[in-house]
Amino acid sequence: MLVWKPGDESPDAWRHTVCQTTDLAARLFGSSAGSPLRVYERQHDLLLAEVFVRYRQELPSLAEFWVGEEALPKAECGVKNPDAFLIDDELRPRRVIESAGAYSQQQVETFHKYCRLARLPYELW
Repeated sequence: MLVWKPGDESPDAWRHTVCQTTDLAARLFGSSAGSPLRVYERQHDLLLAEVFVRYRQELPSLAEFWVGEEALPKAECGVKNPDAFLIDDELRPRRVIESAGAYSQQQVETFHKYCRLARLPYELW
């Protein structure tokens, strides 16, 4: 997470090295390598990795319950699957985590409405 306001110095910028598996390596781990990631997808994945690392460093007892969106069943049609969940011992979601940097106001409102109705706390990053 980056915080900046007028009057502050410009934040430092840096490059990240991102590795993507081959199809064979992905299949060995029960996944798929897919096509090369678009810039938005790389930024999205790096943000979620940063959030996960933050949980591991600052809230390690909660990080143990982190589950990525691909590990749980898809939501009903028309409902956005959150990027990550913190689940309880009975595999019920107790908090959802979403990368919402590119969301429109309508998308944020729709996501909030879904979580409110499902009584799910959430974090937007």
